[in-house]
Amino acid sequence: MLDVRLFGVFRAQDRDARPLPFESHKARELLCFLLLHRDRPQSREVLASQLWGGQTTGQSLKQLRQALWHLHLALAEGAGLLRVEADWVELRVLPSLTCDALAFEEAVLARHGRAGHALTPGEARALGEAARLYRGDLLEGWMQDWCLLQRERLHTLYLAALEKLADHAETCRDWEGGLTHAARLLEFDRASESTHCQVMRLHYLSGHRTAALRQFTLCERALREELGVKPSHATLALYECIREDRPLETEDLPPPALPARPPAPLDLGAELLQELRGVVGELRTLLASERRLRGGP
Repeated sequence: MLDVRLFGVFRAQDRDARPLPFESHKARELLCFLLLHRDRPQSREVLASQLWGGQTTGQSLKQLRQALWHLHLALAEGAGLLRVEADWVELRVLPSLTCDALAFEEAVLARHGRAGHALTPGEARALGEAARLYRGDLLEGWMQDWCLLQRERLHTLYLAALEKLADHAETCRDWEGGLTHAARLLEFDRASESTHCQVMRLHYLSGHRTAALRQFTLCERALREELGVKPSHATLALYECIREDRPLETEDLPPPALPARPPAPLDLGAELLQELRGVVGELRTLLASERRLRGGP
């Protein structure tokens, strides 16, 4: 059993929590590259170019062979993980290998295209667990070009997950949860006007009007200092609504939460049928009374 952590400081350990015995930094880098490009086998030329780009082809291929050997030794307990052929190399993601970045990416991409307010409770829980895996940026301290690209890609996925979680929490009237996710978003982008507006709404709807007004001040300052602009008309309208302590406009509120289970058509039909029977019974009673008054049969 091998566990690899790519978020924050790199860490790789065996089933007994012992660090894997890498002989070189390049062996660690090769492992990380193969993990993040696990969707297909990598040619030796591509690996040599990506990891030893400043050397000649012959030198880089020689360095690759050495790194592969060191990686093979480090993965002694991970039998079957590394496949090395004459022209290509592949790292197979088997159950014996766990990786935080891979689990995070899989969970987030599984909800791709799903709006936050449309998430089911189970989907929201899974997305929240994935977001908690993001303990820091990918491979902190590594500045290789390929790493910078992967770091930016996963960071973008993380921000998208936080936005969905904040929207889901607001839809479910979970003000505290929504504020937690929105605050995390503002840590990365303090000039996000839409997130500031969401925080204003969450504070106001939870009964903290003063905090909502204070958030507008923070929004105004961040937009001025970061972008040199003023709040939009929509943000100003939201601020005035809160300042005057009026109910929020419909467009300011999130869509209502979806019911956990839609009503069963048969149950609805049974209720309607029962109601119709009651109406028919009342009509029969009235008709019988009218006949008696007229002296009819």
